[in-house]
Amino acid sequence: MCKWCFWFISSRWKEKTKWWRSSPIELSIINHFYKQQTGKGLLSAIKTEFEFCKETKDLLETIVRALIDKNAYYAKSIKDAINEGNDSKLIRIICSRHSLDLNDIIQTYKKDYQKELIQDINDKKEENWGKIIYSLVDKAK
Repeated sequence: MCKWCFWFISSRWKEKTKWWRSSPIELSIINHFYKQQTGKGLLSAIKTEFEFCKETKDLLETIVRALIDKNAYYAKSIKDAINEGNDSKLIRIICSRHSLDLNDIIQTYKKDYQKELIQDINDKKEENWGKIIYSLVDKAK
């Protein structure tokens, strides 16, 4: 993280408005009103304001995406892990979610990618871990 980004984040840390402690609902409301006032959402503002420091920009984007819609964030993370062949990331995400959360993620995955998560995982099923992940996702449905 560059010095300016560290200063910016640490100076906000000391302010009375503790924006980093916002709940997902509060952040969605803030994003909605910010979008009404400026014509662009928080993610667009982060991309614009932090274009000079990719590391900070990526970090803040990830935090805001996860807080605004955690199911969409996890669905995208699972899709990325499948596409990249990142087995450890896929296992970590699926095994660390509660079955109720996993069910919501499966529904979001289907809505966002027009494909069942179980179908994407089924392609990896020939490996031992693929069978385990397949059975976890299948049970969550």
